[in-house]
Amino acid sequence: IEALAKATYERMFRWLVMRINKALDKTKRQGASFIGILDIAGFEIFELNSFEQLCINYTNEKLQQLFNHTMFILEQEEYQREGIEWNFIDFGLDLQPCIDLIEKPAGPPGILALLDEECWFPKATDKSFVEKVVQEQGTHPKFQKPKQLKDKADFCIIHYAGKVDYKADEWLMKNMDPLNDNIATLLHQSS
Repeated sequence: IEALAKATYERMFRWLVMRINKALDKTKRQGASFIGILDIAGFEIFELNSFEQLCINYTNEKLQQLFNHTMFILEQEEYQREGIEWNFIDFGLDLQPCIDLIEKPAGPPGILALLDEECWFPKATDKSFVEKVVQEQGTHPKFQKPKQLKDKADFCIIHYAGKVDYKADEWLMKNMDPLNDNIATLLHQSS
């Protein structure tokens, strides 16, 4: 029932935002006027963190990178184009390595790609997922292996906001969150 509630909410939310955007776009130039909704939790660091915290912290990492790029890089490029005198600001914080550790699709794959891949295997477990992560990302500068951590943590990611210990219990199940085909069919047939 939880998967059904999530799927229903997600589809209703997308439909509502699409309807609002169509109403706002009187010029018929796609994207000329639009509404976007962003309400995320702040960065989370508990003693042990789960899949939900990874998603929240990953989102915060991406938003901070966007902010840094917009406020520091693009602004300074504009100053240069306009001939404005300023002192170069080196904010010294490139978050891309941590973002790649989480989202990179290949070469080596990031944590989310490895999680998606592991979900395809019927006999996969959270333990086998952690083993793959350690094997693929064990030498990444933003990753720490279990032997370097507290007893219960499976791995640690060094985010811009600090080191976060993660426990991968139920990550495969949470990532799959399957919506039963029979429920989907029933909803399509109902009026």
